[in-house]
Amino acid sequence: MERSIKLIFLAVGFLAGCFGYTHACSCGQWPENGCQSDYSLRGVVLTVRNVNGPFVQEREYLVYVQRYYKAIPRRRRFVRIRSARHSATCGVQLQRGRRYVISGSVDGRRLRTNLCAYTKAWDSIPYWQQQNLYCGPGALDLPLLAPST
Repeated sequence: MERSIKLIFLAVGFLAGCFGYTHACSCGQWPENGCQSDYSLRGVVLTVRNVNGPFVQEREYLVYVQRYYKAIPRRRRFVRIRSARHSATCGVQLQRGRRYVISGSVDGRRLRTNLCAYTKAWDSIPYWQQQNLYCGPGALDLPLLAPST
């Protein structure tokens, strides 16, 4: 009986130690738009591919940009955006062929996004909120071209 109690305490202590060292994605306040990010755009995901990042496995999206709400210095029609592959490491999962508003950070010349940035499917954003996505003079409408997929 006494041995069973010791084993239970040992197991509970071990599990408590494991949970103490577990890390997961944790965001503060959810953004209302992408204006607090380095960039914000609306575009269609053309391709999705898995890549190995320096610390975590990543997913890279090729996006056809339709509109910049907050522009990067060099506005491009096609951009590659990286995110962690798993939601536990704050990664987003975007579907090929769908239109999104994507916001995030610029790391050198690489665009990144994550669960804590304003990244949503376009058709899930109410009309009144779609009008609140512009972030000032950097916003730019690009002439629409049919993306080749």
